Formats: sequence, C-alpha cells, structure tokens
Amino acid sequence: MRGRTKLRDGLKTAIAEINPYRASVDTPGHEELHNFVVDLKNSPHKSDQNLYRRFQEIVGNSKEFADFNARLRAKNKPPVDVEELSVELGGYEVIRKLYNVNRESKLR
Repeated sequence: MRGRTKLRDGLKTAIAEINPYRASVDTPGHEELHNFVVDLKNSPHKSDQNLYRRFQEIVGNSKEFADFNARLRAKNKPPVDVEELSVELGGYEVIRKLYNVNRESKLR
C-alpha cells in the first residue's frame, strides 16, 4: 500500500499515512483528497452534503468514468468508484500544478 487516509470522528485533524518505500510523488495529494471528499460526505452542513451528492452524480454518470472503468476491466482489474477515480486524477493534478509540468503560467 502506498498510503491511506485514516478516517476520523467528525471534522477533527485529518491524517494520511504515507509508505515512503512504495509511495509515488502523487500519493500525499491523493490521500489528502480522500479526506476532502469524506469531509463533504460527512459534513453537518446540507450544502456540503449536496455538493458531495452532485459530485457523485455528475462523475458517476460521465462517459469518462465509464470509459476509465472499461479500460480497467479490459486489463482484468476491478473498477473504481467515483471517489477513487477523482482522487487518483486529482493527486496527479496537484503535482502538475505545483511543478508546472504542463509549462503553464505560474500559479497566482
């Protein structure tokens, strides 16, 4: 395992364990994004819960989500859920932005 998010009670301190022997450069961002998604899902605020539900609906019904899982199944790998796909892609996006991998303008 590269890393994992430790679930918590309420909105207390978020913790992600990272295995330095297996982690890749995107692992910290990936694990912290799990915390963000879980926070939305478990928030006491209706607006956060609505955002989480809408996020699940939009991504879960997207062609990109279906295509991604079809590629996994073609490789005899299990499909992923909306959260896992989003944090996987989000972890890589954190690195692209931090290190300007796409040669975009600097962050402001």
